[in-house]
Amino acid sequence: MDQAKNIGELGLAGILVWMRFMATRQLIWNKNYNVKPREISKAQDRLTDLLQSIYTTHPQHRELLRMIMSTVGRGGEGDVGQRIRDEILVIQVNLEEHRNNDCKGGMMEEWHQKLHNNTSPDDVIICQALIDYIKSDFDISVYWKTLNENGITKERLLSYDRAIHSEPSFKRDQKDGLLRDLGHYMRTLKAVHSGADLESAISNCMGYRAEGQGFMVGVQINPIPGLPSGFPDLLRFVLEHIEDRNVEALLEGLLEARQELRPLLLKSTGRLKDLLFLDIALESTVRTAIERGYEELNNSRPEKIMHFITLVLENLALSSDDNEDLVYCLKGWHHSISMCKSKSAHWALYAKSVLDRTRLALASKAETYQRILQPSAEYLGSLLGVDQWAINIFTEEIIRAGSAATLSSLINRLDPVLRETAHLGSGTY
Repeated sequence: MDQAKNIGELGLAGILVWMRFMATRQLIWNKNYNVKPREISKAQDRLTDLLQSIYTTHPQHRELLRMIMSTVGRGGEGDVGQRIRDEILVIQVNLEEHRNNDCKGGMMEEWHQKLHNNTSPDDVIICQALIDYIKSDFDISVYWKTLNENGITKERLLSYDRAIHSEPSFKRDQKDGLLRDLGHYMRTLKAVHSGADLESAISNCMGYRAEGQGFMVGVQINPIPGLPSGFPDLLRFVLEHIEDRNVEALLEGLLEARQELRPLLLKSTGRLKDLLFLDIALESTVRTAIERGYEELNNSRPEKIMHFITLVLENLALSSDDNEDLVYCLKGWHHSISMCKSKSAHWALYAKSVLDRTRLALASKAETYQRILQPSAEYLGSLLGVDQWAINIFTEEIIRAGSAATLSSLINRLDPVLRETAHLGSGTY
């Protein structure tokens, strides 16, 4: 990491490529190794500490560093990782009257062996698949649906050093206890593997306590001091509305939270990485909320679509190093909305000019990503034996996963409306 830092942009791009290949399962870093969860957690903790330090000392590379952090779990001191080992045992042997989780064999034992030897981000998905399976009244197709939608196939389960051969099979009277325990376990898994998971990121910033039980160690995460007044309430609002079908209020809350965080991200603090993970999670949630809200825009007036564009554009600008052109575009969209509301005769023509400028800004950003990332993806990918198709689409997939792709989709929706209103004729994009 020090070498990458000293090389600069190219070095950090190489780190991002490597980490992204691991995150997308093109590289299996822990094959044939017995790596204890607390060792993985500690290694992630050291890595994220290094990234935090570089973020502070090399502000010109913050966008790349954010992208690297989005591929890695937060990690933590030994107790956090150790709980991955301890809690699965508690779930298996916990035969208290109100839980009755007698599930010490079969799939749970196979998963237990995997967790003890090579825990990975896949375990978050496996845990979610079990929760979904139990909630569906033990419909095994739901278990496989969750796994497959997240890239885990039967073949992948069998490929682990400690393979998972069996399907889950529980008794109906185990349902409530397992849901409760697996829900708690999910927090532990996400604390190590899912730094940018929103609920986990909020918990790390606001603080939480997990009690020890028997041989299981306890964990206490203290709240970050100096957070803005009202910020906890804002985060609670976000969590309470995270599943809302009408997403406008949620989007505004997410962007307000990011605005509140921004001054803190420019300072050097010991808990900066927790704030960064929170900001990355908020950014990602804006994207998923917008995508969920597309239906809401189907019959919306132009000013509503433009408002959504301003939200996504601000989301992108808050995550970009060189964002001057994006900020100019944002001001242009706000002016377009004002003109539209005041029924200015030429509002659509003005908005179309802003739309075209936004398109150019997005194209420039995509070209920058291609220039910085794709050569490293091709070079490292060939050396590491990565599938050629994964190399070819590397940068394209990063762009698709970001706010720029969401913004492009929104302006493509608006473009024909503006053309018709401004009598510009049809266009092809």
